[in-house]
Amino acid sequence: MPRTCFVTVGTTIFEDLITAVLSEKTRKSLKKIGIDQVIIQCGSGLSITNFLPEGLKAEDAGCFVGEDGLKIEFFRYKKSIQEEMKSADLIIGHAGAGTALEVLKLHKPMIAVINDKLMDNHQTELADRLSELGHLIRTVPSQLHEALLNDQLFKPKPFEHSPPNRLSNYLTEKLGYINIE
Repeated sequence: MPRTCFVTVGTTIFEDLITAVLSEKTRKSLKKIGIDQVIIQCGSGLSITNFLPEGLKAEDAGCFVGEDGLKIEFFRYKKSIQEEMKSADLIIGHAGAGTALEVLKLHKPMIAVINDKLMDNHQTELADRLSELGHLIRTVPSQLHEALLNDQLFKPKPFEHSPPNRLSNYLTEKLGYINIE
């Protein structure tokens, strides 16, 4: 069964991430860690053909194979990417809170790639903190190939998320039930 890496840019345009994933250095790193297939949710950026490096041969619409045997599939958007996330062995994505938390709830290894061209990027703080806690690997597009070889990549610390009503339960316990009708 092929080992799969799922890449998502979310609803944003993050062409540097797509370019980094398709770079020769990154493809070599992916093969080195045993990834055989990459599925890329590329969003609304440029045409997929603008990203394709030499040596990729079209297999089907949106599906290419490199000289190294790495299979690469593209799609822009789907109603849900839950299935791709669940079946992936590794997830590479932008560092948006929604994406990061979804991946962490699935207990999947993740590389959060910071868009280092954005000003006042709130994603940096989240990715830095989650990386410090050992939940994911944080990088920028130009260093993605190195992040893939991080020996902690497939050893993320489990992320314990709180149930949504934890705060209300705590307040009720401490303050008692208050009827404000």
